[in-house]
Amino acid sequence: MAFAMLFLVGTGLAGKDLTLQALEIMKESELYIERYTSFISEEHAKFIEKIAGRELKRISRREMEEQVSEIVKRAKSSNIAIIVGGDPLMATTHKILAIEAVRQGVKIKVVHASSIVTVAIGESGLDFYKFGQVCTIPKWQEHYKPVSFYETIAKNISNRQHSLVLLDYSEEGRASLPIGEALEILESAEKHYKKGIIMNNTKMLVIGNMGSESQTKLYGSIDALKDVRIAGPALLIIPSELSEIEKESMSAMGVKEVE
Repeated sequence: MAFAMLFLVGTGLAGKDLTLQALEIMKESELYIERYTSFISEEHAKFIEKIAGRELKRISRREMEEQVSEIVKRAKSSNIAIIVGGDPLMATTHKILAIEAVRQGVKIKVVHASSIVTVAIGESGLDFYKFGQVCTIPKWQEHYKPVSFYETIAKNISNRQHSLVLLDYSEEGRASLPIGEALEILESAEKHYKKGIIMNNTKMLVIGNMGSESQTKLYGSIDALKDVRIAGPALLIIPSELSEIEKESMSAMGVKEVE
């Protein structure tokens, strides 16, 4: 590489998802890895270190947010690559990095990869064009219990669209909000809004550990899914009306129906 740059390098959902371009960049850059906006296992991180032949410097959420200006400044004199799980720029943190780079006159390049959003839709077997706005169920705290995600789901359902529902991710626990807890929050939101869209027999799809050998895809009612345990990242899809093709496609993609 002829000049210094800031790189945002997506790893996709598994170690072998890395592109040749990503590998070339990592071999010639100082590497930082953050694992709070998306999941990268320690095994995955070590695999990247091995094939890149360079040390991955772990960076915390606080360091990334408080030192963003300094990180970008360093890219004026050397190649700096921020390794991101999934696809870069899906998180606000990385958009801020890009904005800061432009402000400082630093060249930036994004190396895209598979995203949990696109993979989830593909793995579900559902029609991409029938998905509405994405929302997130956050982990509730004693004095923090937002329910605005319910409004997004309600709007999607009224538009006959599927809802992709991300679950709050814990960097410390290396896992998403537990399925049972997420469903309880959905039911609490229903009690607040009382629109009748989240009932015991409401069917939804749970997808966990996408891209790994332990990938799980289960479809069933809230009652049937409450006891599902997934050790790793997961999300929910609340479908609107299913076409016959979508039903067949779900089966072809290995979605298991539970009762």
